[in-house]
Amino acid sequence: MARFTGFLVDQMLPASLATQLRETFPSSVHVREVSLSGRSDRDVSQFADENGLAVITKDRDFERFMQTSASPAKTVWLSVGNSPNATVLETIQDREAELRRFLESEDRLLVFLRPE
Repeated sequence: MARFTGFLVDQMLPASLATQLRETFPSSVHVREVSLSGRSDRDVSQFADENGLAVITKDRDFERFMQTSASPAKTVWLSVGNSPNATVLETIQDREAELRRFLESEDRLLVFLRPE
């Protein structure tokens, strides 16, 4: 199994999330930082695979793609609807230990639901 060290933040999420994640997971990046904005789910997944990153997304189509593809990429799907960026950032910050366990596990998908 590949060693996962950080996260690739999808384009539907703020770049500030990658900045926040770098405090704990230094290799984390936003798709804009690596010229992947507007690229296909397959391209994003391939980059993540090749660089030991798990994708963080709130794009339901990407989550479905990962479930049906042969890609070994890990995905954190934020099922948070149209929550404000501050809520998304807080959700991730509150789940840091869970994210770390996920990176170290064999699991391919971790789902965070909208906070109540």
